[in-house]
Amino acid sequence: MNQLFSDFTEKISDFQQKAHFLSEIFFAVVSCFWFMSNIPVADAYDTRLQKCILFLVYLTVCVLLKWYLSGFVLTEYGIGHLSGSYISFFLSMIELGCFFDFYIVGYSEQRSIAEIALYAGYWYIPIGMILAAALAAQRIRKNSGHGLFRRKKKSRGKRPAAKRAAASEQAKQDVPGKAWHFLCSQRALWLILFAYAILGALCFLMFRNTSSSDLQKLNARNKVGEAIKLILFFLLALFASARKKHHEGGHGITDMTWKWLSFLACAVTAGVYLLSGEFGSAIIMAVFACLLLIYFFSERWGMVAVVAVISLYLTGFAADRIFRSDGYPLWIVNGIGMERWNRLYHLEAFPQVLEMRTVLRKSEWLRGLIPYNVSMTGKIYTRIEDFSYLNLVSVFGSLVAFVVMGYYVLLLMRVFYRLNDTLRKNHGEMNCVQQNLFLLAQFMCLYIVAHALIHVISNLTFLFFTGVPLPFISKGISNLAVVLVCSAVIVYCLQWEERYAKRTKQAIRKARAARKA
Repeated sequence: MNQLFSDFTEKISDFQQKAHFLSEIFFAVVSCFWFMSNIPVADAYDTRLQKCILFLVYLTVCVLLKWYLSGFVLTEYGIGHLSGSYISFFLSMIELGCFFDFYIVGYSEQRSIAEIALYAGYWYIPIGMILAAALAAQRIRKNSGHGLFRRKKKSRGKRPAAKRAAASEQAKQDVPGKAWHFLCSQRALWLILFAYAILGALCFLMFRNTSSSDLQKLNARNKVGEAIKLILFFLLALFASARKKHHEGGHGITDMTWKWLSFLACAVTAGVYLLSGEFGSAIIMAVFACLLLIYFFSERWGMVAVVAVISLYLTGFAADRIFRSDGYPLWIVNGIGMERWNRLYHLEAFPQVLEMRTVLRKSEWLRGLIPYNVSMTGKIYTRIEDFSYLNLVSVFGSLVAFVVMGYYVLLLMRVFYRLNDTLRKNHGEMNCVQQNLFLLAQFMCLYIVAHALIHVISNLTFLFFTGVPLPFISKGISNLAVVLVCSAVIVYCLQWEERYAKRTKQAIRKARAARKA
């Protein structure tokens, strides 16, 4: 029986190794066939062969990167583990974003091959980021064992006096400086949160009236917006550190204070985005804050908050149907603003929404061998990063889009629950830094899920706003940088979990062998 199970797991492992490069094979075949089949309009640049070559070169670089990661970085754990699945799938999503850039944007009749190559060269930036992170991880592991994930050293065979002396010496080494001691106090954390709200509001008020034609100022606002997310994650890590310090008997914050500080930080960030006119980012942060409430108060107030938010939206929807016939009250027109109100309830006021619904209605369930005829003049493709899910539906079909996004979300939730389960069961084996990183990795999983879901909802026109990319697929250096930082933390925690699981299984096998002997 054991031999049969061993053979079965070996076959599964072989299949995972073969399927590791399945996405690159698929994109290579599809790009060669579909690119050449899409004949450009008259008097346009015919760059089909050049686009095929450029995209195949990019896929070759991705294959080499996957081979390096699986052969040199993840060698200890094997590519079949969750960290390998995470890296492989989301690297394939980056390749999908590059495919959309070549296939849709590349067919513009006014783009030469040099412009397309320069435009698509952006997709080498995330590849470079991943390679740099992998090299840094190898260097850290080589110089300091496992870096932040070294096991706790247990003192064995020491006398009580020697144990007390060792504990005293360790306590002296672990005592933080006065600045860190002050930062972890409850008063300082509330002051930091207040200063974060004031500075964020002032910063975004500077960009509030930014025109869509002022690209330089618009790009600056987007970069500041993504930097705010990194600051938010730093604050969440700081709050978790203060909570851990309180558990160790230090001068920190209680569990309840930690929960409300974390929630308020997300709510303040949503308010800052709303002040700046980033309506989509504000909705993402609001959903992220609700997910944190469910995580913190899953047995009591989390579900109550979700029900309250849904009831509030349904109440506004019913009120909109009443106001639309009798006229909207002044508190909506002057207070909320008709454009923001329409983005929530009266979506038909936007011509782009009607066009998106037409595209969704005409899309096939599953596209066969006949390639998708790229729209040359449709407004829907002028900003490809805002409509990645809609492009996925149009190019590959609704069924493929549903399967891809379903696995996208399920993989992130599987990672979330794995990290949560590991933290609950093995917190005694972790030091303070490890516990805080596991908490932060869970929050980052929830953030990416919230971001992806809001993108899909806006593309399905249940809500409408632009400027919400799909993580890993949509173009945008600042957005991809934030997502890759989150992925680095998540993969580090997954590798610690896989290393711990491997040690545990080896100990169980040795114990069973000893009992049989």
